[in-house]
Amino acid sequence: MGAPPVIELLDAEAARELPPQRDDWAELARRYVVAMQRDGTSHYIDNVEVDLSLLRVDEQLLPLVVTQCDRPTDPSRPIAAVASPRAHYADYTREEMAKRHLAMPGWLLGLGFRPLGAAMGLAELDRVVFVNNWLLTTNPVARYTAEQLSAIVDGLTMKYPKAAVVFGGLLPRLQPEQFRLFEQVGFRMVRHRQVWIVEDCERAFRESEELHRDRHLAERHGYEVVADPEVIASEAERLAELYRGLYLGKHSLLNPHFNAEFVRLTLDEGLLTYRAFRKAGAIDAFKAWYVKDGVMTGAFVGYDRQKPRKLGLYRQAIALQATEAARLGLQLSWSGGVGEFKRLRGASPHEEHDAVWDRHLSARRRLPWALLERVGRATVGR
Repeated sequence: MGAPPVIELLDAEAARELPPQRDDWAELARRYVVAMQRDGTSHYIDNVEVDLSLLRVDEQLLPLVVTQCDRPTDPSRPIAAVASPRAHYADYTREEMAKRHLAMPGWLLGLGFRPLGAAMGLAELDRVVFVNNWLLTTNPVARYTAEQLSAIVDGLTMKYPKAAVVFGGLLPRLQPEQFRLFEQVGFRMVRHRQVWIVEDCERAFRESEELHRDRHLAERHGYEVVADPEVIASEAERLAELYRGLYLGKHSLLNPHFNAEFVRLTLDEGLLTYRAFRKAGAIDAFKAWYVKDGVMTGAFVGYDRQKPRKLGLYRQAIALQATEAARLGLQLSWSGGVGEFKRLRGASPHEEHDAVWDRHLSARRRLPWALLERVGRATVGR
């Protein structure tokens, strides 16, 4: 038998004292978490206030998020779904259903979702420890052995006996062995959402007329693509404004309220790559992504919604990312939303799951997770 895995929970002081890591992503996690611990998560994301620490899993360093169950009182800053299962599974779902069924009265939706939200509150669904949660909508993938998973569960349930342990972002079609491993260890596999993946970007450009046309929009409309980090940093307030106008103004206040400090942090530490579209001295759109294990993942995007639609600013941003992924020979993850748009540009749907460990909790606490697991299986036909 080999040596047992090294599992260590590092508080703020221990994280600060860590030397630079040889592994690039371990070093990114170290710097990212140290900054968040120093300043507080709400300094970078206005509607996220959580305890953040580092979890060492052998050579990996992973951000560990411990949520706070108290619900905020400011309706303009509801807790972000990236740090709240209740916000994701109840509040966000209610908003999506309201958008799809505009003729349905709000009170009728409330008949179903208010009791659901109340039940989730009574069951303390938000009492969670998230492993490898970078507070992004789509987190970088980590890989584990069965021995590591068992050791992580043992350590975290001892440290946080009243919290469920959640690993997010599992894709059974792309990570079948990891998915089966979580099942074999005894996790609940709860459907989280549908995401869109381009597995062959070069083929997508060959076969998608839409994507091919989109690639030439920037040149056609006179936009310069800006990659210089110093220029991007000087425009951090503008990028945060564009992000908020889209994700909060158009979509949902349950999205993370990233601010200019978050843009600067992720740019300075090299966590995210930014590209901006500039015309006549003004930034009108941008795209941010990261690359890990052969996959380029879109973190978020922003564009000026007041500009004419014919400019295709969102299409420009998406096409630029696809062009970069094709150039580098990478798969491309476009996260969730606007499915038909992404399908026409070569993406296919994948079901993303949360792996939930709740065996140490009471029956009351386990019930909502069991129901979510059953509903998810019915949804994806498993």
